[in-house]
Amino acid sequence: MNSKINYILYTDKKKEIEKEIMANYIPDELLEFEENVIDLINKIYKRKTDDYELIIYFSTNTCELKYDENHAFKFEIESFFKAKDDRIHIEYAFDEEIKKLIIDLKEVNL
Repeated sequence: MNSKINYILYTDKKKEIEKEIMANYIPDELLEFEENVIDLINKIYKRKTDDYELIIYFSTNTCELKYDENHAFKFEIESFFKAKDDRIHIEYAFDEEIKKLIIDLKEVNL
């Protein structure tokens, strides 16, 4: 189902991106937008680029980075996940860099 979302990406408390875009949203299950996928059931965030795939497992506070079939790394991180009403808030930290993504669902069933 198509939904309009507003998302804001912060890096180390500095706003980097703020966009209002269309997304694929299955209530209480899945949100997909641009190169991002959020599994709301299992609390997993994925971002896939041409160079790598980043996977954050919020239930175990682990991160997996996949560069190709032979180069993948898994390590512990600090993370936070909250999905309530029309807002999704995720945070994760690598060393001292903190990423925070806040997503507000604007309209459903457009």
